[in-house]
Amino acid sequence: MCATHYRLFLLLYLCFVLSGCGDAPVANPSADGGAKVSVDKNKPPVVKEEQEQEVVVKYRYPRMDKRDPFKPLVEIKKKVQQAPVRESAAVPEDELTPLQKVDIERLRLLGIIVGKNAPRAMVDAPDGKSYILKKGTKVGKNNGEVVDIAAEVVLVRERYQDFTGEMHENIVEIRLPAREGDR
Repeated sequence: MCATHYRLFLLLYLCFVLSGCGDAPVANPSADGGAKVSVDKNKPPVVKEEQEQEVVVKYRYPRMDKRDPFKPLVEIKKKVQQAPVRESAAVPEDELTPLQKVDIERLRLLGIIVGKNAPRAMVDAPDGKSYILKKGTKVGKNNGEVVDIAAEVVLVRERYQDFTGEMHENIVEIRLPAREGDR
């Protein structure tokens, strides 16, 4: 009984394999949406004339109110050019003060003097030098300017540009370190 099943299976398999081998033309839809192509082993493929025109569609990105897809999303702050001397020229890098070349977060406030005259503050920079701050002193890489000096804090206004190109102002505090008895 097993041998008859094997022969029957082999006969069906050969029928399926041999039925696919023939010299009849085969119709294949092409990429342009339905042109008929006849295939013969001895002749090159022939396209029928009913859809002989080729349609080329190019995709265009509509940029109406959309952002540029190739710009990074994470870029938050950009360095703002220093206040220009003239309308077209910005202050070159070599003309910046040492305080303008350092991030505000890296400055350490050593002391504040508040008296009859204008208040002043002393900060320690990462290069080991100390500097005196007063109102209007330029500080930091983002065009920061000292706007107020109080008893325990120095307020610096920074201007920066976000990834959309909008200008923002931010007030940064430089505080005196906590004394050991104040904790």
